[in-house]
Amino acid sequence: MQLAMLALHAHGYRTLTSRSGHHQTAIQTLSKTVGLSAEGVIVLDALRKQRNLSDYSGDLVSDSAVRACIESATELLSDVKQWLVWWWTIGITLIVFILIFKQIRAKNVNKNRSSRNCKHRGARNCHKICCKAFH
Repeated sequence: MQLAMLALHAHGYRTLTSRSGHHQTAIQTLSKTVGLSAEGVIVLDALRKQRNLSDYSGDLVSDSAVRACIESATELLSDVKQWLVWWWTIGITLIVFILIFKQIRAKNVNKNRSSRNCKHRGARNCHKICCKAFH
């Protein structure tokens, strides 16, 4: 359930924990957030229901259900890690492109400014305050 919540948070959403059904909502959105298959969502939702029965009714959980839960959680952890690495890589690439674009733009702006002549005697390297905007 925490991995489902993490995926929602990474997309900029969160469930209202004050309302019932927030775990169910988080699990059901895994197909949209990390691309989990419908079968995977169904398995995790069934395990969530079994957890609720155990927590609130005191029902015992079978060993096979515990193993299935551990396997599903391990697979989901792997899927979420891959998804986060993919998005992190995309984000870093985007940041690098933005920084390169800003550098190129700044060089072009500075080149245009330095090509203007100064008001004082046509000098290009004037240090007067009134000409700072041109250099």
